[in-house]
Amino acid sequence: MTYPATATFKAFAEIIGCRPSYVTELRKSGRLVLTDDGRAVRVAESIARIEATRDPSRAGVAERHAAQRGAPLATGADDVPGGEGDVPPEVDTEGNPDYQLWKARRERAAALREEMRLAEEAREYLRRGDAAAIVAEAFVMLRAGLEAMPDNLAPVVAGESDEGRVRVLLAEEIESILGNCAAELRKLGQGEG
Repeated sequence: MTYPATATFKAFAEIIGCRPSYVTELRKSGRLVLTDDGRAVRVAESIARIEATRDPSRAGVAERHAAQRGAPLATGADDVPGGEGDVPPEVDTEGNPDYQLWKARRERAAALREEMRLAEEAREYLRRGDAAAIVAEAFVMLRAGLEAMPDNLAPVVAGESDEGRVRVLLAEEIESILGNCAAELRKLGQGEG
């Protein structure tokens, strides 16, 4: 069967044996090749694109609907003029979206989003901004503690003549500063922000 090079949307629906509403759905999903003005369908290219982007998991449904219509299922490539199962050379199948690839990517992204949401609810995940704020606060506390150490220890250490006691005082002050920093960083593990 030979088809015209272009057809109106209604005529294209008749060519492929479907309702005009399905052609509208195909147009909205980018599965039709339209003329430059967008008012007509390029028949051979559109049939090839529909075939290239067909969801194989729905083949049974398409066959059942074709049987109910009493018409053979339009498989696309065999029905294209000059076809014999080949896509015409002017049809660009390289730029056509791979339905299964994009469907798998979309489903994977949705699953990852759901996993992140669940991990966030379980406080196993902390958003980058919240984590950065906690780390920044911990380092601000560390810096402030280290800068205040000379002022805090100078009067105490100046009166000490025992070297061992000076070491203990320095170690206690350093331990206190690091403990405050560690307490702030523990918020990362608790999911606080």
